[in-house]
Amino acid sequence: MPFLPVREAVQTSVLARHWRHLWKSMPTLRIIDPWLLNWYCLKMMKRFVNYLVLFRDRIVPVDTCEIKFGAFVENTNYEPQVDLLIRYALSCQARILKVELDEENNSFGLDELPLISQHLMRLELSYVALIGNFLDFSSCPALEVLWIKHCYIHGQKISSQSLKELTIIDCIFF
Repeated sequence: MPFLPVREAVQTSVLARHWRHLWKSMPTLRIIDPWLLNWYCLKMMKRFVNYLVLFRDRIVPVDTCEIKFGAFVENTNYEPQVDLLIRYALSCQARILKVELDEENNSFGLDELPLISQHLMRLELSYVALIGNFLDFSSCPALEVLWIKHCYIHGQKISSQSLKELTIIDCIFF
């Protein structure tokens, strides 16, 4: 089940009693929703994220968390759910975190607070705005790979003691 998006893994719980709670201990979280084109879809996504964070077994570490959203309804407030997923994954000791949003939404600003994780080794960001202290990775001593693509970057520096590989592709600095 680790290869399934979380929503599909949760849906398998209705197939058999044996599968009912397997999704709660998945080491890989793939939250992928390519079409949030109307208010109803957005509402369902928010509800799903809240339930995921509430009911998933927090004792089981997350190896990889992939957050990938496509087109959004304009003028919506989906940032709290993305920030919640990021902070949740880090609190579950995620080693790899990937966040990719649709290119039409690359003004999405991640929380300005720095990431804090003793376990995060790889961070990949696409189509997001990186603002303020978010680029301070001094509280991520295991971070070795930082991959930033098609992002708006607003900051004076990227801070990290442990970074070994930095890739910045087609970003705008302001």
